[in-house]
Amino acid sequence: MKLDIINNEIIIKGSKEELEELIEYIKKVTESSLDKDHIHIDDLTLINKNSAIKNLIIEKD
Repeated sequence: MKLDIINNEIIIKGSKEELEELIEYIKKVTESSLDKDHIHIDDLTLINKNSAIKNLIIEKD
């Protein structure tokens, strides 16, 4: 999956499988019983090393 910022917009680009994996990460955070749960996604997990963004944090408020 590749993340970029172009004109103040975040672009998420990936294969069907990568986007489905991202959805699963988001679901894990939303379904967590913890009040302020979060997950870090980086180039060691899902983000392509060529991405402009190296880390993505999904946090439940």
